[in-house]
Amino acid sequence: MAEKITKSSLHKLVHKISHLIEEYYPFPEKSQKMISQIQKKLREDAYDSIENAHELAQTLTGELQDISHDYHITVIYSPKDAAQISEKLKLDPLNENYESNWWQWIHSDNFGIPKIEYLIGNIGYIDIRYFAPVNLAGEVAVAAMNFLARCDALIFDLRQCGGGDPFMTQLFQSYLFDKNKKPKLLLSKYHHAKSEIHQNWTYPFIPGKRLSEAPVYILTSARTFSGGEDMAYTLKHHGRATIVGEITGGGAHPVTELLPGEGFILILPEGYPTHPVTNSNWEGKGVQPDIEIVQENALEIAHRHAMQSLYKNNDNQVDAHTLKWYLQRLDAIYKPINLAPEVLEKFIGKYRDYEITLRDGNLILSRIGRRDNWVMIPYSENSFTADEDYNVRFEMSENNNASALIWLRRNNPKEIRMAKTE
Repeated sequence: MAEKITKSSLHKLVHKISHLIEEYYPFPEKSQKMISQIQKKLREDAYDSIENAHELAQTLTGELQDISHDYHITVIYSPKDAAQISEKLKLDPLNENYESNWWQWIHSDNFGIPKIEYLIGNIGYIDIRYFAPVNLAGEVAVAAMNFLARCDALIFDLRQCGGGDPFMTQLFQSYLFDKNKKPKLLLSKYHHAKSEIHQNWTYPFIPGKRLSEAPVYILTSARTFSGGEDMAYTLKHHGRATIVGEITGGGAHPVTELLPGEGFILILPEGYPTHPVTNSNWEGKGVQPDIEIVQENALEIAHRHAMQSLYKNNDNQVDAHTLKWYLQRLDAIYKPINLAPEVLEKFIGKYRDYEITLRDGNLILSRIGRRDNWVMIPYSENSFTADEDYNVRFEMSENNNASALIWLRRNNPKEIRMAKTE
């Protein structure tokens, strides 16, 4: 079908869309309302004035969404993409090239996982933008979780995650439950066209170490949708994750891509999930955060919460000192304060084996006779972080100049005092 619409093509299209909605959409009452509306408008020739196929797709999308309040439902006009979907449906899903055309761009950004790292305090962090097909990206997910296996708490950043493969979310979640207990039912998913219920359970075996004891945090935003919400909602209501951020988009229904013909694509929910704890899902409501905060601040809040919880629940004196030390560094990283040059000048001088100078508006800590230099970041008027292993506090004299430097090591609660020598 060219972009110009004929009356015959229009009738075929609307009737085919009606048939697909009745066959696949899992809520019969809404299905009938949508079908009745577009059929009524077809009889009234309300679509006849639309000559552009893209405009027709937008019109149908708006009408179907307005009636159903289901924003997964989308009509797209794209003969090229429709042809690719048609070819994909002919391939064997077990063939490694099954998704090659549709997902070819994901290879360039590490299958939707652009960042994996250890944050200060041995807190694991993984940024997931979408859940790539597990048959293509399962090894990447396994490598990411094995890299993070020694963390004391884990943060999943799903603030920009719009969804993806449910088998990939199932894989990630399986790492977060105890292997010695029975597999955990994550979600049950009803499929309307097949009239069947599929249950997602944690896998009894996964490659590498599980993180069943590590506290888990999930960062969310209003942009978090579908598969990202699946992971957040499922783990939250199993008591396995703390959600930090904004209320999510509210798209729970799994979708399928259907071809009504004429170069159009119908994206349509084909079922709905049910959580075993809530007996419900997040459709239209979104996932409610445990700690609601604007998404820009979610990482800081989750990082602090993780460190504070570890500190509160730790009985070992040395470990408690280290955790407190990390909390001080978080202040310097997330909320550094600006000190005026005249304030910084009060700290300049030599302190036994160390010298402090002022360079480009920053205090620099150096060992005398060595070339190592550390930029000192203030987190109070006389306290600084200077290195991944050291924090520094100054004693002040009566005239409000520094008189001594107090060295605070990460792994030793004993403070080292160095008097100012010049």
